[in-house]
Amino acid sequence: MNNGRLAISGNPWEAVSKSSAIFITTPPTTDEAGKLDFTPLQNSCREVGMALNRGAVVIIKSLVSVGLTESLLREVLEEASGFKAGKDFHLAYSPPRTRPGRVLKDLRDKPWILGAVNERSLAEASRVVGLVAPRVVGLSSLRAAEAVQLLEYLRMEVDLALANQLARLCERLDVDYGEVRNVLEKELGNTGLPKPESQTLHQLLTETIGESPSGLRLLKSASLVNEEMVKIAIKLTKEALRGCGKRLRRSKIAILGVSETPDSESARKSPVLKLLPALSRARAQIVVYDPKHSYRALQSIGYPAERSLSDAVKNSDCIIIAVPHKEFRQLTPKKLKTLTNMSAAVVDMPRILDGTAIEARGLVYAGPGWRKKP
Repeated sequence: MNNGRLAISGNPWEAVSKSSAIFITTPPTTDEAGKLDFTPLQNSCREVGMALNRGAVVIIKSLVSVGLTESLLREVLEEASGFKAGKDFHLAYSPPRTRPGRVLKDLRDKPWILGAVNERSLAEASRVVGLVAPRVVGLSSLRAAEAVQLLEYLRMEVDLALANQLARLCERLDVDYGEVRNVLEKELGNTGLPKPESQTLHQLLTETIGESPSGLRLLKSASLVNEEMVKIAIKLTKEALRGCGKRLRRSKIAILGVSETPDSESARKSPVLKLLPALSRARAQIVVYDPKHSYRALQSIGYPAERSLSDAVKNSDCIIIAVPHKEFRQLTPKKLKTLTNMSAAVVDMPRILDGTAIEARGLVYAGPGWRKKP
């Protein structure tokens, strides 16, 4: 900002009229019926169109339904500007694939997916994006680019459901799921087990697929499997506490992590949203800690937060690791034992710790698909 290369303006007309490339990132909202409302995005396009210069590049980088850019948003831009997309200005779409808390890193490191109204617009948009992106992946149409994030989310939801089912299968087979998973990830080329990132994206995918038996059945099945993990967490917590000679009722439970994905700040679809009420109904005493959220932020959301990891874990009867943040991955059995300073249970939902080493320190360990080694 000091050298004039970056400026912030509260006047959309002024900002757009002085720009040759405009990114529109306005997200959809949700109406009272739970349906997605793209009115704010339409309004942003209208404001941009009213000040748009001939030859400018407009890139929509917001979550949209397939077909929205080439129909409604294109129409709004053309009516407001008096120009034709693909002729007087260039129109493209790029799915918003950044993660909360890591936006700048993802913009710099992740390839950009691009679709446009025609080849000329794709070339111009690619030139603009290429100034910051490590790689640009151009697709044949706006619709293809819009479909990328929906299909990516569906794949992640199904991958997570498969991982959860595999963990339960390993329990029945008396096999350590963590050991098998490590082989899959490190030796057989599996890239890991991602988690869905957005409740809004889930809603959009549901609305896009509709009620067709051929499409929605897979998403519903995956969602049911993933929601069932809350019940599994409660079951494991009760079993682990019994191993310590304790009951869930009135036990102090420290939940580590409320983000929806590892090392992010978003908590819109956190697994804790359903876990915490279930524990409360069982009359457990709950505290929460997440290094990605401030104490005040957690308190404002309604979480019974602690200011630090040590404060949360101190004198806890059970520690539930809900999200595999980097800070939690670095927890050693010795540190856990020192922090708890008593006989306690550790329920490791993402299976990021060494259960055998933890139990060697006198703690009780539990996790989906964990098999205690003889």
